[in-house]
Amino acid sequence: MADPNLINDPAFQEELLSALTAAGELCFVVLRVQAGGAKDWYLVQDERELRTVLTAIPPVGPYGYSDRIEVFGTREFPYRTRDDDEWLRERAVKVLEETGEVVLACKHDDDPGLHDVDGADGVGTIDEWFSEEHSGERLVGGHPFRHPPDTPGVLVAWNPNEHGEVHPGAY
Repeated sequence: MADPNLINDPAFQEELLSALTAAGELCFVVLRVQAGGAKDWYLVQDERELRTVLTAIPPVGPYGYSDRIEVFGTREFPYRTRDDDEWLRERAVKVLEETGEVVLACKHDDDPGLHDVDGADGVGTIDEWFSEEHSGERLVGGHPFRHPPDTPGVLVAWNPNEHGEVHPGAY
């Protein structure tokens, strides 16, 4: 891994701010190391939310390893609603048919953290998600991990271990 971006590097944080300005919003996915596949999801729409997310990401990865932070300035959630679940479900099925996997999530106002996030690779999972009670704005889009390497608007960073080194682990 050549010259990895460190999430707490001021130069990289300026790059994130520029990406936010260019894209209008950024989707952050923090792949938590040694956490059994757990991820933290955020949707950042302004500089205040960017600062909130950067503060929420641990500056040092746990257990001597590094969390992987993927940032997407690629409009990951193009379909959104607060009250038309039927329309949103149709969009989710369409995205699933086009890409093979869809992400469903919710966002509360004034909070960049996404909740009730679920990836679906089948209509049954989509239907199960929509059968549950959700609050806030509901979001649907293709799974962000589908982007090939070097996609414009996609950034990857790490939090270092206690020695300042990037040490990937199991995600």
